Amino acid sequence: MKKVPLFVAAALLTACIAEQEQDTARCTLEAKNRGLNFQWGSAGERSIRFGSEAGEHIVLCMAAAGYRFVITDPRCDAISPIPFAQQPFCYVPMSWPGYWKFRIEREFLP
Repeated sequence: MKKVPLFVAAALLTACIAEQEQDTARCTLEAKNRGLNFQWGSAGERSIRFGSEAGEHIVLCMAAAGYRFVITDPRCDAISPIPFAQQPFCYVPMSWPGYWKFRIEREFLP
């Protein structure tokens, strides 16, 4: 009987991360369709937040979708060739229920 609630919780949390990945992909595609510049900042640094037009658009689009940009999650990979703004794990849900779902998923699911 205890396995059923755990399975349901895992399914709900997986849906939360899947939504976050879909929103990031949607915002990235929207930036590409608008023809925004994906180049890094003038000094060649990685686009953490507003280093490129596309990065700025993606962060603002994700904010409109209910996510806050943060780089504290270990899965927000600094070594990856993908800029931070395009990585789904570099965002945290702004709503309290979404935030706590995210925290639980981060702690207990791989």
